[in-house]
Amino acid sequence: MTLLLIGSHFTVISATGLAQAFKINPILIAMIVVSLGTTMPELFYSLKALKRKEDGLAVGDILGSVLADATIVIGILALISPFYFPAKIVYVTGIFMVMASLVLIKFMRSGRTITKKEGYMLLIFWLAYVIIEFVMNS
Repeated sequence: MTLLLIGSHFTVISATGLAQAFKINPILIAMIVVSLGTTMPELFYSLKALKRKEDGLAVGDILGSVLADATIVIGILALISPFYFPAKIVYVTGIFMVMASLVLIKFMRSGRTITKKEGYMLLIFWLAYVIIEFVMNS
């Protein structure tokens, strides 16, 4: 627990410094750079699960993590200290989250296997999100 607290302290300091150095909104650094860092444990866990042919564990972890971040984490933060969401950023991200959910549902219903082609499409979708966020909020 202590290492997590120390790591999160340095992550906040580094993210703030990065935003100041590049003169961009800190929320963009958090949504793009920091979120990639916090996604890595899920990625490696899911890769290990897929190697062991445990597809359900991989998908369950990914979907559960997204839902936990969107509900439990935000809820606890609000209980501890209510915080401000910049509307423009939240709306763009919210629209992309809904679209990503719909795309994933479509991919999963099309044979219950997400193909490499669909994987590339998801990566392009994320890249489009990053570009739009930078254009709209820089």
